[in-house]
Amino acid sequence: MLLQIDARHVGVPPRGIAVPAGVIDALSEACRLDVTGDPAGDLVRAESRWRLRAAQLGDATTQLYRAAVTVVADLQALPPTASQVTGRLISGAFRAERRSLSALVSVAVDQLAAAISALATARAHIHSIRTFVIGLDLTGIDAPAGLLAGAQCGWRRDPELPTFVSTYANEEVFVIANPRRGHPRHPQRWHASNRPSRADVASQDPGLAAEQTVCPVDGPVAGEVFGVGWRRDGDDDDPYTDEPAVLGPWQLGYIPATGEIYATRRCHYREPQVWLLAAGYTDPNRARQLLATLKRHMGEPNSLLLAAQKAHIAARSPAHTDDRDAEMGLSTALVHRPDHERGAGGMERG
Repeated sequence: MLLQIDARHVGVPPRGIAVPAGVIDALSEACRLDVTGDPAGDLVRAESRWRLRAAQLGDATTQLYRAAVTVVADLQALPPTASQVTGRLISGAFRAERRSLSALVSVAVDQLAAAISALATARAHIHSIRTFVIGLDLTGIDAPAGLLAGAQCGWRRDPELPTFVSTYANEEVFVIANPRRGHPRHPQRWHASNRPSRADVASQDPGLAAEQTVCPVDGPVAGEVFGVGWRRDGDDDDPYTDEPAVLGPWQLGYIPATGEIYATRRCHYREPQVWLLAAGYTDPNRARQLLATLKRHMGEPNSLLLAAQKAHIAARSPAHTDDRDAEMGLSTALVHRPDHERGAGGMERG
């Protein structure tokens, strides 16, 4: 790796690129992150740590807000004066209760304000790192399939739900809407005998056998699963862990019986959801080829959106698509809006 980071510059001799102060601050403050000899890794790791911190603070802010609302409601439920208290033996006890609740309200408001401020700082650091990396000319610095190139493409993608995607509350609802999506032998239960074997895949296209991963995952959908770690800003980070996310909570699959490509979110910290990405893939081999190709990009930020857009475009085109389009990140179709931090760090969305 020719890219180098020192106190103020990123460069490839003889070219140097000034690093904004905000990026330097984000690197130095990222959970006591030490800058190493791997600058690309430093940038991506710092962003992931701030993103996790933002997710944790987003969850904490929600909890603190609820606590503050409860305390304020308790205070407002008290009569305004001791003279209006009926049946109290000691008016001093009433005044003490009001003082105690007033103090709790003050503490709750202060804690909430501190959490909101810390969350804003974390999101600002995420924004600084992403803006810097997106703006880098990676010629001679990183290969097209390198870490920074993948991050650059992924951070450009808009994580919002595409307009062409249909959503379902969970996999059971998805199957109820069209029973052909479920397992024929056990409509509401996964059964290992229903999944296609590697030999079945190889019989149609031997070249796909090594690339395709058909995972036996428990669930009602009779789909072939192509990866269980697809990523999307706002979904990747578990606020109840101390480890930054490497992969996301989305699974991508293909249902031969209906010719549909779908994604399902499975994690303990977000509600389940199913996205119907595309239909019309009546040739299973074509769908498997597309998904096996896209799976190489699963670890990139917002890879779920890349898969969604690619599957949608390919479904509308009779021509087969190649990996060149996927590696370009569909930048013309999925350019992230200017607020690059939107969706990162505990932002609620569907």
